[in-house]
Amino acid sequence: MKKLLILLFSLFFLSSPSVFAENKITVDDYFKDGISYGSQRITLVGEVEDTWVTIIDEFGIDLVSKNGKIISAFLTQDKWKNDDSMTEKLNSIKMGDLIKLKGHFLIEMGFPVFNILKILE
Repeated sequence: MKKLLILLFSLFFLSSPSVFAENKITVDDYFKDGISYGSQRITLVGEVEDTWVTIIDEFGIDLVSKNGKIISAFLTQDKWKNDDSMTEKLNSIKMGDLIKLKGHFLIEMGFPVFNILKILE
C-alpha cells in the first residue's frame, strides 16, 4: 500500500506543469501558458513598460506583454542603492527595452510580482 501511495504521489507530482517549467520564459509565455512557477528560480524576459523607485527604495520595473498585461519586478535596495555602477545601469533602462531578469515570483495570481535577484541584460 505504501509503495502504491508513493507511486501515485510521484506520478501526480511529476505531471504537474510547474515541475517541468522552463528556466527561461517571456512575459507573453507566462500569461499564455498559465503555469505557476512558485519560488522556482527562472529567467524572465520582457519589454520594459515603466521604471520607478518605491517609497522603500526598491527599484521597480514593469514588463508588458503584447496584450498589455503587466508583471511588476522589484530589485531590493541592498542590491543597488550603494552601487554606482548598478545605479547607472538601472537609470539606463528605458521604455521599450528588452530585459532579462533572474529571480522568482512573489505573487502570481491577479497582479504578478517578480523578485529580481540579478539583472542579466
